[in-house]
Amino acid sequence: MSVPFRSARDHQAPLIGAPTALFSSRLYFSGEAPDLGAPYDVGDGGRRFLILETSRDVVEPLTIVLNWSRLLDSMVSR
Repeated sequence: MSVPFRSARDHQAPLIGAPTALFSSRLYFSGEAPDLGAPYDVGDGGRRFLILETSRDVVEPLTIVLNWSRLLDSMVSR
């Protein structure tokens, strides 16, 4: 986001404009992950943003197997 700003003069309040988007992005994850940090950073010199984005429009399903050790035991005992 970018917000136009003009500093105060002669004891007047500063002028702050409406925010506008600088670019659109599909962040890989939202929020902060404890091990990864934020999904974005500012490049050297402050002139570029580095953003971790997803390359897919569709998220693959996640399969969770409960009681997997019992399933493994049944496969080994055959």
